[in-house]
Amino acid sequence: ESPRVGLLNIGGEEGKGHATVQEALKLMQDAPINFVGNVEGQEFTQAGEGYEFFEGEFEGGYVSKNGIISFLLTDENGIDCFNHNINLYLSDGIETTEINPDDYTISLALGHLTNVPIKYQLNLDKGKYGIKIECSDINGNSKSREIIFRVNTEFDITNIGNYPNPVVWPAEFPEHEGRTRFTYRLTDTADEILLKIYTVSGRLVKSFNLPDNSISIGYHEFPRTVYGWDCRDEEGFYLANGVYFYRFIAKKGNKTIIKTQKMAILK
Repeated sequence: ESPRVGLLNIGGEEGKGHATVQEALKLMQDAPINFVGNVEGQEFTQAGEGYEFFEGEFEGGYVSKNGIISFLLTDENGIDCFNHNINLYLSDGIETTEINPDDYTISLALGHLTNVPIKYQLNLDKGKYGIKIECSDINGNSKSREIIFRVNTEFDITNIGNYPNPVVWPAEFPEHEGRTRFTYRLTDTADEILLKIYTVSGRLVKSFNLPDNSISIGYHEFPRTVYGWDCRDEEGFYLANGVYFYRFIAKKGNKTIIKTQKMAILK
């Protein structure tokens, strides 16, 4: 009846993202919708068709089979860690089981219970899962949060794209003028990712070795700066009008995955 709406961004803080995204955030905050703010790539709010998890869950992205899921419990009056239990539940879509308290860590500092971090180490097979946490504040008010996530034991790079496409001069928003940004999703952390841009004849015009903050599991945008790539070649000259191909080369161990897409430049 009232779906939650999030704005996909490179971080949850209000100052994240380029100017267009920040302006969109302001408009959505004032809109008559159930807006939850900025969300990163692993925080999509999409229902899991054919699965019975929890009511009112968030759907996240891919998580490593041995990854760590972190919660931060926050209340201005304090989280009750003594009179009411903090409970975690794990579901595989068929069966829900309570997680043994010995299997997750709660970091407590007396006098500082307004923020309580919790970490849970996963050890799961490939599949779709749900995890739910329940807690109460010191006044006895209870709250729960549920997250749906996927474990993929196979390394892959998916959802390849770039925006805007085509790249245009002039653009509606100045920060997009003659620039573009590449997007992709990793099902596991890579050892290395290369991004290469070619002409239609196969001539390499630009090559990037993506930084460490762009090779972890989940959704990414490159470059992670206010302005996108300015469409200059290796010698600093602007690329001419036309169609170009860009190729992602993702490496992990002895596995290499290559994905190719095309983009256009219009002046």
